[in-house]
Parts: sequence; C-alpha cells; structure tokens
Amino acid sequence: MKQAIAGVAPPQTEEVTAMTVWPSISCFWLGQKLGQAFAIPWPGVYIFRLGNLAALLGIPVALALYAFRLHPCVYGMTWYGVTYRLTNRHVQELRNEVHFNDQRTLHGSILAVIFGIVGFLVGPILVAAVIVVVTFVFGGRQAELAESNTWLLLGGVAFALVGGAKGFFLGSMRFVFAAEVKSVQLDRFDAVDIEVQPGQGWFKSGDLIFRLGDRETFRLTGVSRPDTFRDACLKAHYAYVGVQEAVKREGSAELVGA
Repeated sequence: MKQAIAGVAPPQTEEVTAMTVWPSISCFWLGQKLGQAFAIPWPGVYIFRLGNLAALLGIPVALALYAFRLHPCVYGMTWYGVTYRLTNRHVQELRNEVHFNDQRTLHGSILAVIFGIVGFLVGPILVAAVIVVVTFVFGGRQAELAESNTWLLLGGVAFALVGGAKGFFLGSMRFVFAAEVKSVQLDRFDAVDIEVQPGQGWFKSGDLIFRLGDRETFRLTGVSRPDTFRDACLKAHYAYVGVQEAVKREGSAELVGA
C-alpha cells in the first residue's frame, strides 16, 4: 500500500493516503450526552463518584454506539459511521455504503435457491426438536404432534421461504467501501481550529473546523485526538501549497526563458 509523506509524495502524481482516523462516539448526540454524564465529578470520593458509576452503567450503550459508528450507509440514510482521511491532495470524509443493483438479480436468484434448499432441509430438524421438547415438558396430547409429518413439512416450507428471501436480498447487495461524502482540497484552508463540544472532552475528542481566512470551508465532527490530526493536516497543507507555488514559479520561469 502506498503511503504519502508530506512534502515527499507530489500531488501531481497520484492521490495517496497520508493518515486515516476514526471519529469517537462523541460524534453522535447521544455520545456527547454520555460524555457529559461520565464527566460528573461529584458526589463521592476517589473512584466512587457519580460519573464513574454512570460510566459503568453506560457501557452497553457506549458499545452499541461504537458498533453503530461502523454501520454502513444503506439507501443514503444519514445514520452511519464515517472515517476521516488525509491525502496528499484532500481532507476527506468517507463512509461504507450498501447499494441494491437490479442487474444482480440473477446472482440473487441463485443464492435464493441455495438458501431455500438449505432452509427446507434445516427447517424440519428444528421443528422436530421443538416437538420433542414440547412433548417432554407437557406430555399427553402434545405427543401426537411428533407422529405427524404435517408440522415438519410446514417447518421446511417456512424456512425455505425465509432462506430464499434472505438469499435474494444478499445476492442483490453491492458494497462500496470508502465512498467519499465530502472533502476539501488542501489549498482551501489556511487554519484549523478545534472546537470541543460539551461531552467530547471526556472522550478526548473534538470538532475540527477548517477555515480559509474568516470563512469556514470544512468541518469534521468528533475527531479522536484532534491535535494530532490537525497538525498532520496543516503540514500537508503547507507542503501542498509549497509544491503548487514552486510549479507556478517554474512555469513562469520557462515562459520568461522562452
């Protein structure tokens, strides 16, 4: 994998990655509220504080947000996780996407048949297991169910239909990794500010605001360790602008010499 180094990888050759970071769960509103609760310093002493208790109780929610942060975008819905990438040309916000393509219905049909056959074979086995359990627990008239093939056949058909639908659905899916949501060119900003929203401080994260003069040109939310990524973006900016100016000077010199 090619790696860009600020000032070494010329942007005129090709675009390569210099750094990639993932946002904290504080990029979500709920994550920021968790951070505010976790940061409560009172009441209590040492580790026995209300904020630490909230952090302990909030672990399931935080884990769910962490997994949700990695969730791909489906049908263009905006509740998805993103990554931030710095290249030798741009600062980008990327996401993984799921698309459904009608041209892949043949592939989906093949998978539907395979999943349907598997479901038809597995369904009766699971239904038989349920019948055995019911017979053992309740006994009596439920024992007659074990002697009937109707339930087994219905179970096979039901699982075949569910498996076929699942196979067709999966076969029609197309994954797009690292699709660009928005970006800013390295010469479209000259300063990067860090704005820490309430609750982001506990996660050591913040929003990066890219400015060109007094105008905001780009924003990344909930960046983990924002100082490191900001410094990398500024170094890449200076290198990119320097190369652009050198190319202009060289072109001007060639015109004068001609």
